[in-house]
Amino acid sequence: MQIYLFRHAERENSGQGNPPLSSRGFKQAQELARQQAAGLFTKPGKLLVSPKVRTQQTFAPLAESQGVELVMTPELDERLSSENASQFAARVKRFIAYLERQSGVIYVCSHLDWIEEAMIAIPSDTDLLAEKFQAWAPAQYTEFDVREGLWLVLKTGRVEC
Repeated sequence: MQIYLFRHAERENSGQGNPPLSSRGFKQAQELARQQAAGLFTKPGKLLVSPKVRTQQTFAPLAESQGVELVMTPELDERLSSENASQFAARVKRFIAYLERQSGVIYVCSHLDWIEEAMIAIPSDTDLLAEKFQAWAPAQYTEFDVREGLWLVLKTGRVEC
């Protein structure tokens, strides 16, 4: 199974709680769809996004071009004000375990805090706490091949426009 873990594209700095993508973020989202169509990414079987509009907007062009529905997944949301740190960590760990029971090619789009927590929880062949995995810029991703519960890092990068 392949899993692509993406941080959403660049968002507006509007001060609102659920900001949309910035104009650059929309370009990053279009570029992701273009790169996938050009064969730089495997075709998605599932597109999982958090309830925040910026994650949905990040994968919307990809969903449209590939005919794959976006699946809003509350477990991918950033830490809620009602959650303490251990509750948030437990939610992320449960979702990682859920992903390990899936198959095919899955794209996941979430938020910096969620990804940072996931890097702690993911059982990998690589040290995911290393510096290169800690500074997730908008539209940054890591591709994993998941085999028998071990997440093998295939590549990392950032969608640039």
